[in-house]
Amino acid sequence: MRPSSTVVFALGLLACASSRTSYVGRIATPSASPETILVHRPSSPPSEHEVLGVVTARCDTYDGASGLAESPCHEDELTREARVRAADVGGTLLVDPACRTTVTERTVERTKGGGATLHTRSRLECRYSVARKLTGVATTTAGAKPPAGQSPADAATSTVTVSGVPLTLRVESLRATPAPRELGPDDVGELGRAPANAVLYGRASATCDDECSSSIARRGLKTAAARLGATVLTDVNCEPVAERWSCAGSAYGD
Repeated sequence: MRPSSTVVFALGLLACASSRTSYVGRIATPSASPETILVHRPSSPPSEHEVLGVVTARCDTYDGASGLAESPCHEDELTREARVRAADVGGTLLVDPACRTTVTERTVERTKGGGATLHTRSRLECRYSVARKLTGVATTTAGAKPPAGQSPADAATSTVTVSGVPLTLRVESLRATPAPRELGPDDVGELGRAPANAVLYGRASATCDDECSSSIARRGLKTAAARLGATVLTDVNCEPVAERWSCAGSAYGD
């Protein structure tokens, strides 16, 4: 994937804006605020994104508590600090979060009466890949014009629920007749390009109405394509919109 021209190709350790976070990777022109940066849990970023580097956030506790002058030590707080660091280096998305807790020290305190109290120091460390939405990349949207000689015979929206999340589906049909059979999302596959002799049935898109993951929006997209009678999706593009995801693609059939 071609890197964005705004990225500075310099590897190294970025000076810490916070003693609890560090970053290794490339630096791009900041374009997002920390609160708009979402966490993408799959190991690979969505299409039209590139990975810039890795941000690591860590904090220590003593008997489960952080110091009085320290910020809270838990995953949500480290994720917030990682968002700040990602925004500083030009990221727009945190990818593949991985957290682990390691015991760094155990001590025994003797108490009166011959008793003993065990004290534990622990370190919580979370790592995230920092990704950036590529600029200057042409992507096809649900409103794209059909090929020459074709015009949409039908454009409709509907709603569906996937894993408890409501989605808005949009289909722009190029079919002159209704789909010959009823299909479901499991009948639709994704390919990099359409098979030979495949027929373009139209465009489909799915947008979460509530906070969701990219996988839910992608399944909604397959549901929309199935309503066109399509069995193949190409040019699939999924991207975050605030706390939601939206996916679009071209739908093909036999």
